Amino acid sequence: MAHERYLEQARALGIGPDHAAEVLREVQGPRAGSTATEAERQAAMRALQAGPPGEPGRNPDPLLTLAQAAQYLGTSTRMPRRLQQERRVPFVKVGRHVRFRVSALETYLAQRVVPAAPDADGGDGPPED
Repeated sequence: MAHERYLEQARALGIGPDHAAEVLREVQGPRAGSTATEAERQAAMRALQAGPPGEPGRNPDPLLTLAQAAQYLGTSTRMPRRLQQERRVPFVKVGRHVRFRVSALETYLAQRVVPAAPDADGGDGPPED
């Protein structure tokens, strides 16, 4: 059952079942006899999102989990959850899971850039002595 859900998520990311099966064991997390570290599991998840090797551009806009989106934004998980609930950024539903496209988060950030205030004397450069 979990394996089927995983393959469904892999398909939503545009990843073929052959490549998904290669890293399934690492992404699933620790289990008896596993020697994979947390860093290796995260690397495997990034590899899944990047797509199979030898197929550049297969998934140029990866989907991020709630935790990954929070890390990308440099916030707690509450922020992307609130953005999703308030429909301030587009998101993707994979079953009951919510995923965010990197491009949607970049657009959100770009819309919130505050320009620097001009100097008090109206110039752009550093003050002259």
